[in-house]
This record gives sequence, structure tokens and C-alpha cells, in this order.
Amino acid sequence: PAPEPLAPPEPAPLPEPDPDAGAALALVEEPRFEAVGPGGPRMVDLAATTHFEAVDGVVHAWVEGTRHATPWRTFEEVELAFNHMLFVRIQRTILLNPQAVLEIRSLFGGRARVRVAGGMELASTREAAKRLRFLLGE
Repeated sequence: PAPEPLAPPEPAPLPEPDPDAGAALALVEEPRFEAVGPGGPRMVDLAATTHFEAVDGVVHAWVEGTRHATPWRTFEEVELAFNHMLFVRIQRTILLNPQAVLEIRSLFGGRARVRVAGGMELASTREAAKRLRFLLGE
């Protein structure tokens, strides 16, 4: 008699999904950093930061219209700390968070005035204004 054909191996049952697995993903925090503002040291959410400003070798974060000193000395250090985020340098001393832009107004010569959350207005160079408009789809 002919040997009986081998049945394909039955796959092992998949483990039941952990009901808390989604909760672990939901706990991923927004990027934050330590800064010193008028009220002393605090943790600042990157999403609340409109822009960074370099003044005398110190990078300051602007949050809700208030300047906070950060541990960084250069914009490159900021970009390395948040390498997954996109920033636009709109002046030699200003690194802008494009997500904070509320309005871009054209000025003479192709430059622009950028209004950010907190009501601040920042001047932008011509090339930076072009890049910013492209990024924001304007």
C-alpha cells in the first residue's frame, strides 16, 4: 500500500492580543524639553513652542509669547534633539516651528511677516518665506 500523504503542519494558534497594547502606544508623550522662564524651570511641550531665537550664544524658546532659556547653544543642537520635527530658519537668529504659523503676509521685495500663536509677528527673509509658503501649501 502507498504511504499516506503528509498533512501540512497546522499553524500554532496566535496569542490573544494584549488588551493594554494600544494603551502603551497612547502613552507616548509629546516631545518636551527643559527650559527656564520667568516662573523658573519647567518642562515645555515642543508643540507649544512657536520658535527658537539665538541670542548671545544661548537658544531661547518662545512659548505663549514668553521667552524661555534652553540648554542649547546652537540651532543645530535643537534640530538634533528633535530630528523628527521640521523647522524653518526664517532669519539668521530665528528657527520657526511651521505648525505655529497663523498667517503669512507679504512685504515689499518678497519678504514676509509671519504671525504665530501668541500674537507675535516675525520678519522672514525672501527665501525663507518661499520655503514656508511651499511647506504650508500656500
